[in-house]
Amino acid sequence: MTRVDPNQPADTKNCYCIAYQFKNFIVENSPVENGGWGIFGQFRLSDNPNEFDITWALGVGGNSLTKSRPLDKWGDRYIRFLDQR
Repeated sequence: MTRVDPNQPADTKNCYCIAYQFKNFIVENSPVENGGWGIFGQFRLSDNPNEFDITWALGVGGNSLTKSRPLDKWGDRYIRFLDQR
């Protein structure tokens, strides 16, 4: 794996980063106003100077499921980093 030296300026000539993110409520009728739960994800493809070429994540999260704890938020995510170098 190639390491990026933080003391050297990054070589950003001819580099790219393409990213896509999404989030979608599946349930919006939560007891909390503007609440609910749903899925979210992210995909990123990049080149130099980033250490990882491909990153993706998928998760589920949301707001409180009860009126007694309206400030609660929860979530869980699986994330994967792939280095193609």
